[in-house]
Amino acid sequence: MEVKMPAKKKRGVSLVETMAVVSIFAVITFLVLETSLLAGNTFNKVQTTSFVIQGARSNFEKVANDLRLADRCLAYYPTRATPLYSASTNKTLILRIPVFDINKKPIAGTFSVFIYRLVADAGPNGPNVLNLYTASITPTKESTPVFAKTIATQLTSITFASAAQDQFQGDPGTNIYTLQTTPSASVGGLKNQVLIGGVDRIADGNATIQGQTVILKSSLNSGVPIDVEYPCDPSVAADSDGSNATDSVRMVWNISATYLNRRNQTQSQPLVIDSRISLLNR
Repeated sequence: MEVKMPAKKKRGVSLVETMAVVSIFAVITFLVLETSLLAGNTFNKVQTTSFVIQGARSNFEKVANDLRLADRCLAYYPTRATPLYSASTNKTLILRIPVFDINKKPIAGTFSVFIYRLVADAGPNGPNVLNLYTASITPTKESTPVFAKTIATQLTSITFASAAQDQFQGDPGTNIYTLQTTPSASVGGLKNQVLIGGVDRIADGNATIQGQTVILKSSLNSGVPIDVEYPCDPSVAADSDGSNATDSVRMVWNISATYLNRRNQTQSQPLVIDSRISLLNR
């Protein structure tokens, strides 16, 4: 006699189990999306930062090249009338660049004037932009500056720290030498130095600067080189042509590079470009 066993009932999936599985998949999906967004944001940040750095360095080098071409920095412009622009450490740099003829000889009394000025900007290029204004000088006329172009954007601050350099020869009959202008307070890391034989004699107590005067502890033999370097106020003219005493400029740009992440949120990346440039035609 054949005995039939009762068929087993197939057990279904409970609501709790279903919700648990759905929750696990939701968490996994969320983590995958977050990882993807993070990777995308990181790539976007790196790509944007790289682009901004490249552009900023290119713009920075443009200003640096103009500095190298200049024969003087001007304290103000125009120099023969009421000034419209005055040089400053944290806002304005005024360069005077010689103009050459077809034979590459400088034309007497003829110059191009480049005025770099930090200007506040409330738009997406802000908080500040660096604008270039140009003018010209001839023996009989100084033109009115006109806007040329915006050189850099997204600047939080800028520094044009000016340094002057004076050279003297030792003289057994004196230990006092007069500078072309009075040193200013230290800015941009620049400081007073009196170099004799490559050694800073201010640091070792053998020289001081008081006002516009260098005082050595004792006189030197004839012809011994004395190199004096000191920060100077770019807004103070050291000559009748309106030029200041600047021989080199430490230029520092602080940039806040902004970009949109994958969630369309604005983020920023701080950048700093710093270099010291000498006026080669000084």
